[in-house]
Amino acid sequence: MIITVAGNKKEYKDGLTVAELIEAEKGGTFDKAVLKDGDSVEFLYFMGGGC
Repeated sequence: MIITVAGNKKEYKDGLTVAELIEAEKGGTFDKAVLKDGDSVEFLYFMGGGC
């Protein structure tokens, strides 16, 4: 399947989970990232809907 990640279209296996995507994109080092004074953190949540 083709999905867009950070503005770039990439091909991944069908049934990919968000956790697998984070690991594949090397974004899984959150346990080592240390926050510093003045940092800004945002949590983005998907909100589905439509007609």
